Amino acid sequence: MSRLTTAALALILATGLAFADADPDRFGMAVESAGRAEDGSVVVVTTGARFVARGAEIACFQRIPAERRVATVVCHAVRLGRAAPSISDDRYLCRIGPHNAPHLEITADSVLRVAPLRPSDVAVRLQFEPEWFETEERNLFAADFRGGCGAYQVPTRRGWEPFEIDPGRGARFSLPAGDSLLLSVFPPRRYDWVQHTSEQIVHDFPPRSEPGAATRPFPTDGQLRDWRALGNVLVLHLEMWDSFCTPDKRPVDAERFDHVLELAHELGWRVLIYSSPYFYRTRAGLPRNLSEPEEYIEQLDRLLTDYPVGGIYWDGTYDDVEKAWRVARLARQRLGDRRLYVHCTRKPFHDSGPTTSCAARAAAATSWTRTSSASWSQATT
Repeated sequence: MSRLTTAALALILATGLAFADADPDRFGMAVESAGRAEDGSVVVVTTGARFVARGAEIACFQRIPAERRVATVVCHAVRLGRAAPSISDDRYLCRIGPHNAPHLEITADSVLRVAPLRPSDVAVRLQFEPEWFETEERNLFAADFRGGCGAYQVPTRRGWEPFEIDPGRGARFSLPAGDSLLLSVFPPRRYDWVQHTSEQIVHDFPPRSEPGAATRPFPTDGQLRDWRALGNVLVLHLEMWDSFCTPDKRPVDAERFDHVLELAHELGWRVLIYSSPYFYRTRAGLPRNLSEPEEYIEQLDRLLTDYPVGGIYWDGTYDDVEKAWRVARLARQRLGDRRLYVHCTRKPFHDSGPTTSCAARAAAATSWTRTSSASWSQATT
């Protein structure tokens, strides 16, 4: 997993993004104020950021832990209009520009959307020196230990327009008509060393087979007991299901699954079960990655209702960064304090090859130990 993918997915799980007037759960974030200053600029303040739009420039300020300017976005096709910026009733979304087609949107979680109506260039100029600066496809990530920003092009079609990078300083995006650019402003987030040292993960990989055909879809009682010395979080993979990522999938052996859950809980395991927004489809045979997050969430609701598990293991998320953000937000709302374990080697940013993870420093304290021919365990050294 690359630096950009690791860090950006951390943001996806830490915040949320939805371009709708209502959102039932904002995780304590809000659009606090919006209005015009004496010089005519539009000023929008969210829980974590402040945005100042004047002419073609939008200055982006981080507010947590202290205010600083992190980026300037320049787009000459943006029109602020004369109307006052409008805030949704739930204080989640602020729109700026013509009422029928706002050129700027800012969400409670400090994400700016630049949406010009005609083809245009959008420049992102960094206003700090990042310790980590990564680009991947048409996505940019810049951060230091105080926070930072990320920029993500949202295409309306396959393929990408020219993308110019100024290493450590920013980038220029060429947006076709209909495309938009998202820029997130984010605070630092401390690595959770308590969770790192208290939760060790064991993956049960039965002999490879199609769902519904595994000879050992669940761990044996002996394996559950033996592996407990190696970890306390157990991940059950796709072989446990009778079908692959369809709405009506069920455990291939419901009686055995009930027994595994009962014994695992007696032994002190937190059990996570396999699921995947990326592979989910509303019926068998459809292409992957085409469902809507709300369709996947219907299945997640059923899984969490039917089975007393401690969380969900995601094998990939949507290629579309907006969908990936939305489904993570909805899933966190449902899960509460249960775990969401995300395995996304590439999605939604499509690495072209392996790079060093931006979590390498933290990962240096971790090793992977083979526990059996069918399982791996993460163990703290």
